[in-house]
Amino acid sequence: MADGLHSKRLSLDTNVLLNLAAGYQFAVDFKEEFQRRKYALQVVPGVMAELSALALKGNDEQRNRASIALDHLLGWDITPIILTDVEKTYRKNFMSIVAERRILPANEVNDARILADTGIAQVPLLVTSDTHILDADPIALSLAFEDAGLCAVKAAHPSRLAKLYKKSG
Repeated sequence: MADGLHSKRLSLDTNVLLNLAAGYQFAVDFKEEFQRRKYALQVVPGVMAELSALALKGNDEQRNRASIALDHLLGWDITPIILTDVEKTYRKNFMSIVAERRILPANEVNDARILADTGIAQVPLLVTSDTHILDADPIALSLAFEDAGLCAVKAAHPSRLAKLYKKSG
């Protein structure tokens, strides 16, 4: 809303944090631009779980980047979102709808979890470079959020978002 009653919040996907940990310029530019514009950058439980799993069981590069991301999260001024147990019960319903309607590939269960957590947290935009999420049918996703009773979430690539704001000054 333009009335100033809602905070400006963005949910970050795991890959954005891994890109920050690697020092990729597009990710750094995105983070700096949106924090300069007073956006709160946040991560949902699904992202934290994925980072933790990669830090323990990923390949060497994934373990390194995930560990850096976990170590620097608060230093980067990125805040984890905590969901209550009641809020988490909505996750399964959304994930079932997404699977049943084949909105995401069957093996992308954590993508559905991250989208659900973001909707439950009422964050309207998930920043991701994950093509499975970016290429998902936006109308099908919107209907899935609606049918699950969650806030609809749109997805956008960090470099696209940074470019949009740089163009507008």
